[in-house]
Amino acid sequence: MPGLAFVGAAQGAEEIREFGVPEGSFAIQDRIVKQCDNQILDSAMLDGTQLVLHGTLSGQNCHAGYHFVLTPSSANQLHFTFQLDGPGTQDLNRLYLHYASSADERFFGFGEQLTYFDQKDHVIPILVQEHGVGRGLPVVTQIANLTQNEGGGDPYATEAPAPQYITTRLRSLFLENKEYSVFDLRYADRVEIKLFGSVLTVRIVYGKTPLDLIEEYTLYSGRMRPLPDWIHQGVIVGLQGGTDEVQNKIAELDKAGVPLAALWIQDWSGRRVTSVGSQLWWNWRLDDSYYPGWADLVAGLARRNVCTMIYLSTFLVNAPGHDAQFREAEKFGYLVKQADGTPYLIRNTHFSAGMVDLSNPHACEWLKAIIKDELIGYAGASGWMADFGEGAPFQFVALRWGKSSGLAQSLFGTMGCDPPPSHRRSWSRRRYRFL
Repeated sequence: MPGLAFVGAAQGAEEIREFGVPEGSFAIQDRIVKQCDNQILDSAMLDGTQLVLHGTLSGQNCHAGYHFVLTPSSANQLHFTFQLDGPGTQDLNRLYLHYASSADERFFGFGEQLTYFDQKDHVIPILVQEHGVGRGLPVVTQIANLTQNEGGGDPYATEAPAPQYITTRLRSLFLENKEYSVFDLRYADRVEIKLFGSVLTVRIVYGKTPLDLIEEYTLYSGRMRPLPDWIHQGVIVGLQGGTDEVQNKIAELDKAGVPLAALWIQDWSGRRVTSVGSQLWWNWRLDDSYYPGWADLVAGLARRNVCTMIYLSTFLVNAPGHDAQFREAEKFGYLVKQADGTPYLIRNTHFSAGMVDLSNPHACEWLKAIIKDELIGYAGASGWMADFGEGAPFQFVALRWGKSSGLAQSLFGTMGCDPPPSHRRSWSRRRYRFL
């Protein structure tokens, strides 16, 4: 952009507020204390396959050096990093990137976006959070805000954002950063990216078609496995309410001639009465009293080639009588913690729960054992909704274990639909512990 620095830096002081029922929505106010928005390019040199730019950034009470390094990572991907160096950089915790666009360029992507398809003229925060009820829709949002601790949400809140897009001019860019970032597309002639961090890492992607661009991105991000064939044999129907209610609904579906691929039974672990009506017990074990004859139900569905799907989240309830998994996770240090080392209890209506620390590989193995033992072995499930990673608060302390195992990825619909064992007692309930 003529006359506009293509990189910049600043010192910011953020205020973060968590809200919603359940908690998991966030409002971030960023106050800029000082800004380095005057850029000078001092040198450009080739170093092997790299182009290395050095320069300085300045502003009121602000001066810092920087280097900008571009490296081809493949035939169709250009990788670059922007980082500050030298004295005066220790307080600078915001990085900016500006580049040209046009008024008629349309932007698509940014992960799972639930309101707008074209993101031009919008500001997109890349932050995992609860998406809210209403999302700005009049009346509905206001009611949710009043009754659910401001849980109405806004058009940009999503549980699955991604700092990646493609445009109508076949441009594509994505960040490798995991820190909070914001894409500002309100300008007619340019894009602005702000990163809450000290190193901005970006890839520019080339392709002749939108599909080419998506394929290049998924070379980096990974690709979903194809859905199993049984997904297409009928509909997946969500039912709940106990054995009798589910059986009655199945009979109604059969009478109406509805072809079934699977039933999704969310409340397999039982329900409690709360201020919002009823909610699940967040202990991932079958509630035999709520679903008597569960094994026969699942086996009968399997004989019809109908799979049973259930539900799982990262939360464990600490309520007496339902807290065995919470206490075990607490004992082995598998829950996210407060600064004093105690489990961080996240509020949901009138109860609280701990959250499994998925940055800890031992905690991941422990939770996988619950999946194998309780969901697959004991409940005979063919798949499940893996929910609610967005509730992690900003204030929790997680141990630095390195790369996550990726357990948070949903395993929905990845298993076969084989009948469970015919005798209930053959379903062992082994307790796994990983030290």
